[in-house]
Amino acid sequence: MEDDIQRYVKLNTDCFNLNKIDIHAHLNGSIRRSTLNELLSNNDKEEFCNIGMPTTLQNCFDMFRISSKILTDLNIVRRITREVLEDWKNQNCIYFELRTTPKAIGDKNKTDYINVILEEINESNNKYLMKTRLILCIDRAHPLKDAEELYDIYTKLNSPYKNLIVGVDYSGNEDKEHIPHNDLFVVLNKFRSAGLGITYHIGEIEKYKMLDFTVFKPDRISHTFYLNDDDVKKIIEFKIPVEICPTSTLVNFKKYKYSDIHFKYYFDKTKEVNLVSINTDDTMLFSTNICQEFFEIAMSHDLDVNDLKNILRNTVSFIFDKSEMLRKELIDKIDR
Repeated sequence: MEDDIQRYVKLNTDCFNLNKIDIHAHLNGSIRRSTLNELLSNNDKEEFCNIGMPTTLQNCFDMFRISSKILTDLNIVRRITREVLEDWKNQNCIYFELRTTPKAIGDKNKTDYINVILEEINESNNKYLMKTRLILCIDRAHPLKDAEELYDIYTKLNSPYKNLIVGVDYSGNEDKEHIPHNDLFVVLNKFRSAGLGITYHIGEIEKYKMLDFTVFKPDRISHTFYLNDDDVKKIIEFKIPVEICPTSTLVNFKKYKYSDIHFKYYFDKTKEVNLVSINTDDTMLFSTNICQEFFEIAMSHDLDVNDLKNILRNTVSFIFDKSEMLRKELIDKIDR
């Protein structure tokens, strides 16, 4: 018993001290709860509290809807971005890919929204050792014209920090998908031709629509809760990196133990399968942080610090920033 406690404490400390990478976190799902409490109306606070800890994917979308109500001007967008970056820096994160769906707020357009976030990321990169990049999200519940508009916004973006945008994420409620895949792939290939990585939410509902990887192969995919064995085998066969968010999976996939989640399909020391990254998804929704996610995976899958470092080294090859100098720096920090 005492040995178990000592292992628990040591592993918890090791996971905090580890230089970590997070490549899947949503800005609006990671707003500090203290900030929400300050800025939400009393009615919205009550509705938010009534949901509590989300137990379904729909709960998550409901909480997103409520939390987004505080985004009444760009100064608030600036504030929550700054706070999120501080929070990840304080968790010894050394590389962070933050994602968000651009929004028009008040008399400010989506370009203004992107520029405010880029300014905060640039300031953070100059201030902290952690290096942050931005991923722009396409909401699958919106029509094709919104995806085409985002490409137009990106190509016309006039910002000295445009190079901090490294990828595009196709996300949102799979049950409300509006965009035919063939039309979607045309837009995603335009982003790819512009040098951006493509990540793709898939398998968050039982009636998911699997991709034909011979037609379109994302650079990364995320979640994959409900994928059947054959589709998991396709991911491994095509060697597509998988962004796993442990606590998000536990809640949305209705599992009771971290050992039951699908992490085990994409990381297997005995079979030398290492296609996984460990991430947070939405720290506000799931009351977690990047240290906690690493700790829960290590405890439940009997991993030691060397195993976690092995996962992190491999994650460096998955990041959307293509700078070899940056990747070398990250590997050096992980190996310390």
